[in-house]
Amino acid sequence: MLIDGKVVGAVERRLPEAALAAGQWKHNVHRGAEATGVDLDEELGEEARAVTEAVAEALDIPWLGVDLLVTDDRVVVNETNARPTIDEATKYESGFWDDLASLIRAQV
Repeated sequence: MLIDGKVVGAVERRLPEAALAAGQWKHNVHRGAEATGVDLDEELGEEARAVTEAVAEALDIPWLGVDLLVTDDRVVVNETNARPTIDEATKYESGFWDDLASLIRAQV
């Protein structure tokens, strides 16, 4: 998730092994996947952050969710969300709530 073009939090969604074994492949929370907060740089690498921030800049949207598909050799944008979900505070970087409040105030 980005606020004003900067990454403020990231999650990874994974299906339980039983769901994968049953043939499920969509890693949506409402389909049983678990969303866990991750450090974008440490777990996905600098390229993931760079791609995410480039998408926000290209779309010129101040509050944006970017879904990535990551393999060993590349990062691909799957979709963007102009109204990303906000849930557990542990999934976001320090200062997230203040940055979000500032963005909302600026839009009003």
